[in-house]
Amino acid sequence: MKYLVGASIVFLTSLVGCSTPVKKTVSTPKVQGGHADVNGIKMYYEIHGDKPGTPLVLLHGGGSSIDVTYSKVLPFFSAQRKVIALDEQGHGRSSDRPGPVVFETSADDVAARWIF
Repeated sequence: MKYLVGASIVFLTSLVGCSTPVKKTVSTPKVQGGHADVNGIKMYYEIHGDKPGTPLVLLHGGGSSIDVTYSKVLPFFSAQRKVIALDEQGHGRSSDRPGPVVFETSADDVAARWIF
């Protein structure tokens, strides 16, 4: 019985050590950003990292923005490759224009400025 109690204490103590989260340190690569004139709006963009090759282009969902959707993962993505994040029409720091926001105009906005 003594051995069972002792083993239980050792086991429970080891679980406490396992519950401590491990922090990963990711350096934040250089960030460029600004507004681009695109199809009648001022589209806000950020370019993270400077790795060569085809960039990863991030488009947020409806009602969102770069900050809300990607702020936690941008350092991880940009450590591997160049990342371009965009605030779409009427979202985040991009301006709006008359008319509905639809997939076709969002695609046109991205293609007009970010052709690779």
